[in-house]
Amino acid sequence: MNEDRITILIFQEAWGHGGIETFVMNAIRVLGTERYSFEIWSAYDWYDGFDDELASLGVPRTAAFPGEMPSLVRRFRVGTKMWRERLSRGDVDIVHVNAMNGSTLAYVDIARQCGVPVRVAHSHNSDFTGVARALKSVLHRIGQRLWERAATVRLACSEEAGAYLFAGSPFQFLPNGIDTSRFAFDVEARGSVRKNLGVGEKTLVVGSLGRISEQKNPLFSVRVLAELIASGVDARLLLIGDGSLEGETLLLAERLGVADLYTHIPSVENPEDYYCALDAFLMPSFFEGLPYSLIEAQCSGLPCVVSEAIQDEACVTPLVRMVPLSEGSAAWAVAVSDEAVRHSERRAYSDDVAAAGFSVGASVAYLEEVYRHA
Repeated sequence: MNEDRITILIFQEAWGHGGIETFVMNAIRVLGTERYSFEIWSAYDWYDGFDDELASLGVPRTAAFPGEMPSLVRRFRVGTKMWRERLSRGDVDIVHVNAMNGSTLAYVDIARQCGVPVRVAHSHNSDFTGVARALKSVLHRIGQRLWERAATVRLACSEEAGAYLFAGSPFQFLPNGIDTSRFAFDVEARGSVRKNLGVGEKTLVVGSLGRISEQKNPLFSVRVLAELIASGVDARLLLIGDGSLEGETLLLAERLGVADLYTHIPSVENPEDYYCALDAFLMPSFFEGLPYSLIEAQCSGLPCVVSEAIQDEACVTPLVRMVPLSEGSAAWAVAVSDEAVRHSERRAYSDDVAAAGFSVGASVAYLEEVYRHA
């Protein structure tokens, strides 16, 4: 390994705009490009919003299928072939493979075959849903059996994510660190965003920031809104993110008669301001790794109502209340109202989040130790 400048090739199956991309961008920003030469590689992509910043840092990004999501079989066959071709140059010191399931470990094993000395497998998830679930499950189990031992370093964003991917092998817990000062509560930002949304200070604004996908269960959030309205609460639902269930979520809001009280924004450049604008954060997910958005919401002093899928590691303040999905949307509506009242005096919890080890500085310092001493 070149001790002067270490070449790190970062992989994930899809490059978009979510938690893994946040992790990658934070790492590159903090570690810098004087001692490290980074390159990002993915099987496909659906977002290019980081590309200008990456170009300014001299970090190339490659997708086997840019702007296209091919079938599981096709992207695996073509993606692994192109990955092998890239690694065959022999100029990579470390591969960091961000994995959502066991099939992604094939990329770690190819790095082993190509002689890459440090091979990091990093688990970011604890289950999967969606189309081709049966095929994904088979590929996950095959990947675990065939390729899990190819990793020289195993990282996970939570205990559950590590157990899911590594099947009993030891791993290290690496918290998803955030810029705690950026996500501290700001009363002026709250007023500005609510004014732009046309929302009064007495209106209860609930919502979340994340993909509008099956995993995140956005239809449940719409039902919670409907229950709040039915109980006489002046409420609005704000969902920020894009995904496959955007249309279905709006249709349900229309069917339940709350479409006028539902606001969807595909993406924002200042998520910290929108956390400030909310009164309660909803996370009715079916499964999670360790969600950045929940850490960010707590940093903003925002009361959070979450499902049983959320791991204890993510609950770093007294702001989080777990309500099982089985209790239904009516119980969630009551919990949301109660927590919003109980935490109506907002304050920043940035120091608490940092003390729990979730600052970006602490996370990246740990990652650098991994890179330097693996």
